[in-house]
Amino acid sequence: MPTIPRPGGDPLDEIRKLQQRVAELERRSNTQLITKDAGGATLVAPDKLTGRGLARPYIPTPMIPTDVPEWPGTQQTTFTGKWVQSIYHQHPKITLVVYAAADTAGTTGEIRVLIGGAVFSDAAQVTAVGNTIYQANAFLFGPGLWPGNHMAPVTVEIQARRTAGTGWVRLWPALWGVEA
Repeated sequence: MPTIPRPGGDPLDEIRKLQQRVAELERRSNTQLITKDAGGATLVAPDKLTGRGLARPYIPTPMIPTDVPEWPGTQQTTFTGKWVQSIYHQHPKITLVVYAAADTAGTTGEIRVLIGGAVFSDAAQVTAVGNTIYQANAFLFGPGLWPGNHMAPVTVEIQARRTAGTGWVRLWPALWGVEA
């Protein structure tokens, strides 16, 4: 039987070349998205060591005073704004943690969150009494969808009221934009 000429020569050489090409393509497909500015500085990059999460940008993490009596609070019996911030709508959802406590026995209250002027969730019942964050209630609000368009400023407000007793209802929030 006549030999059929093959492009590139020996079939085993062709297989080796194909294996090398596949290996190169696999290496290239394992690239990670890195965003740089016009000057070449890295703006957004994944963590190379663990392979998960962000390496950059560095996201600030809020610190919370441990002494409850130093927190803003209210003795009002109607909902009163205690914290407010206008935030650009960058993530699809928002999550808040609000620490709250009453400063005297027999005092209770409620806290709620408004986003874009609308109530974000049901009011949370503040029943903890204490002078340190370790005695406070920790309430999770969300994650929930932001109102409005991407990059539009949205107002987030945390309100509180006293529902019983004569003391203060005090609170300290932290919030994050999160993925859907």
